[in-house]
Amino acid sequence: MYFYKEFFILTLEICVSIFVIIFGHAIWDNFDNSKHLFAKQYDNIKEVEVLLEDNDKIVLSNNEQDIKPSILYLHNINKNTNIVNLIIKIDKNYNLFKNNTILKIDNNYYDLNNSTIKEDNSFYYIYIDKIKFNGYETKKLNIKILTKENTNINIKNYLNYEFITQA
Repeated sequence: MYFYKEFFILTLEICVSIFVIIFGHAIWDNFDNSKHLFAKQYDNIKEVEVLLEDNDKIVLSNNEQDIKPSILYLHNINKNTNIVNLIIKIDKNYNLFKNNTILKIDNNYYDLNNSTIKEDNSFYYIYIDKIKFNGYETKKLNIKILTKENTNINIKNYLNYEFITQA
């Protein structure tokens, strides 16, 4: 009697296992993996996210002591080593920023007028520096925007720029 009970339970377990395998295989074969394949094509993308943390009070000055540093965060979103160009993108309508600005990034000074410049119909792309990242690394850079000469221009128009990266 005990043998028949064990045999019945074991047979039931085998039948349920076979049912789960067959039913699971049918679901797996009919699974739409297009979203998975779409996400997989971005697996090795070499991109760096950029976030600029601005000050509450922005001062345009050629005196470095008057200016509080802004913080620029750069984050490698890939597990691989990545080397990118740090670029500042400026609207062509506001040439004064390009001609009158010196960037201080950490302890290095960059005169925007003397840097490598590429342009399209709307923007100037000024190449600042090459930065090397390890996998998923975040770099924090202190930035000060110094002017060569004091300007009497609307600060909103003067500070019409954006930091971007390019692999």
